[in-house]
Amino acid sequence: MKKYGLTVDIGTTTVTAGIIDVASGKELVSLVDFNPQAKFGQDVISRIDYCIKNKAGLGKLHNAITGCVKNMSQRLVKEAGIKGTEIKRRVFVGNAAMEHFFLKIPPGKLAEAPYVSGLPRGIIEAPGKVYFLPVIKSFVGSDLTAGILYVKLLQKSGPSLFVDIGTNGEMALFSNKKLFVTSTAAGPAFEVSDKGLLGSDIINVVASMLADGIIDKSGKLLGAKSKITQNDIRRIQVAKAAITAGIKALMSKAGLDFKDLKNLYVSGKFGNLINKDAAIKIGLLPGINKNRIKFIGNSAYKGAVLALCSESAMKKSESIADKAIHLSLFARKDFQDEFVKNMRF
Repeated sequence: MKKYGLTVDIGTTTVTAGIIDVASGKELVSLVDFNPQAKFGQDVISRIDYCIKNKAGLGKLHNAITGCVKNMSQRLVKEAGIKGTEIKRRVFVGNAAMEHFFLKIPPGKLAEAPYVSGLPRGIIEAPGKVYFLPVIKSFVGSDLTAGILYVKLLQKSGPSLFVDIGTNGEMALFSNKKLFVTSTAAGPAFEVSDKGLLGSDIINVVASMLADGIIDKSGKLLGAKSKITQNDIRRIQVAKAAITAGIKALMSKAGLDFKDLKNLYVSGKFGNLINKDAAIKIGLLPGINKNRIKFIGNSAYKGAVLALCSESAMKKSESIADKAIHLSLFARKDFQDEFVKNMRF
C-alpha cells in the first residue's frame, strides 16, 4: 500500500502545496495559490503590525492561512484521486512570520530590534501530523533551511552563496566549513508590477530600459510611455539594494570577495526564467562568472519534499539550523551604507 505525504511552502505572497509518493519522492500533483493574508498587508512587517494593532488580528491571519492550506489540500486530494486519510505525513516550511501566523504564535517580538522569534527551536510538530522544518533565527525561517538542504550547500568544496529572492529575501553563505545566514526585507517588487508584469519580466524590462536610457542611474523614469511605473522602479531599487547589501554583509563577515565565489544558487518562484545578464545589469546579482550562477526554482518546496521522504534529510535540516551563524543586519553600518549605495543602478 502506497504512502502519501503533503508538502507545503507558505510564502508571503504565494502558497505552494503538493501530494508526494513518499516511497519514490514523485510528485502526484501540486498547486500554487495566493496567500489570502495579503488583505491584511502586502508584506511581513505590515501583517505583524496588523496583529499588534488589532486584538483579533492574529486569529484572522491564522484562519486565513490555515483555511487556504485546508482548501488546497482538499483540491489536491481530489485531483490526485486519493483519500485524505491516505496522507500520513505533512511537512511544511515558510518564513518565520508565516509560521507564527499558521501556528497562532504572537509575532510581536519580530516587530522591533533585536527581532526575536517566538518559535521553538528544532522541528515543530503541530496538530494533524504536521511537521515544520527548523527555523534558524529572527526572520530566517524554515524555508531557507529547506533550500540549504535541497541544494546541499554544506557539501560544496568552495565558497558558495545561496539567495532566496522573495518578499522576505533570505541568503546563506558557506565557506571554510562555516555557514552564515541573514535576511532582508525585499518587499513584493518581483511579484507583480502595477501594470501586471510578473517576476522575471520585471527584471528584463528594467534592464532594457536602463540600456536604452529610459531610466537613469538614479532610477528616474525619463520616458512618457513605459511597461512599468515609477513606483515599480522604486520598489525594484529597494529590493535589489536590500538583497545586494545583505549579500555583501555576508561576504564581509566571511572575509570574501565576489571573485572568490565558486557557486551562486538563486531560488524563488522565478524558476529558471531570470535572464542572468538582466539581473546583473540592474544590480540584483553580483557580476561574477555567469556559469557559476544557477537558478533552482522553489528550493524551499523541494527541500521540504526531501524531508518528507527521508528521515535522514529531516535530521539534516536540524543540523543545518544548529550550524548556522545568524548575521543581524539592523545595527550594521556597513549594511546601511551599502543599501544606500546600491539604490542606484
